[in-house]
Amino acid sequence: DTCDRIVRSPGAFAKFKKAAALLEGSGLRYLIKLVTMKDNYQEVMVSFRLIRRLGWKCSIPFSFVPRRDKNPLRNAQISSQQLDPKELAAFIKKYHPGYLRKRLDSCGQQGGDAASCNAGTIACTITATGRLAMCQYVLEGAPDLLRTPFIKAWRSFRPKKTPLQKQRKACGSCRHTQYCCWCPGRAYLTVGSQEKKIPRLCQAMEMVSSQS
Repeated sequence: DTCDRIVRSPGAFAKFKKAAALLEGSGLRYLIKLVTMKDNYQEVMVSFRLIRRLGWKCSIPFSFVPRRDKNPLRNAQISSQQLDPKELAAFIKKYHPGYLRKRLDSCGQQGGDAASCNAGTIACTITATGRLAMCQYVLEGAPDLLRTPFIKAWRSFRPKKTPLQKQRKACGSCRHTQYCCWCPGRAYLTVGSQEKKIPRLCQAMEMVSSQS
């Protein structure tokens, strides 16, 4: 019911389960992402456990970001659904016990998500319309593969800085970078720059750290 209400389409969750089953049988690699927002964060773990019981791969991104097209109406709705720092910290504490330790163990280096991000280095995104982008969050300047050969497009668009270098510019020596889920794309959509902090995320990580 929550899924159908959020996407405003009756039967949407049933269609999702059917599509996921088809993906599972196709042999393709995939990852289902459950977006966390005010309308679902109290019960999102129910969906997560159901999906995992069915044997499907699933993750829960903590960041609900504005739209790329900057639609003011849609972005106002997104803003109203974003978890505030206190809610986000409480969610992590309740459903991800040992979050900091696990993040530190999995990252194993300074930089958190930015350190492990391959966007624009050995990975990219190709949109449904044939544009080659660093990631799904940043399409500005993305070459058109319908007009430009892939190799030429790849060489022309690769960023001069890695995600980790951008994080160092944005966050400096912040003590939370090793486990924070900051990334250039989320920063770009949230604050308009790939090299700036995301204040809401900074506050949440401070709370998570103090609670651990």
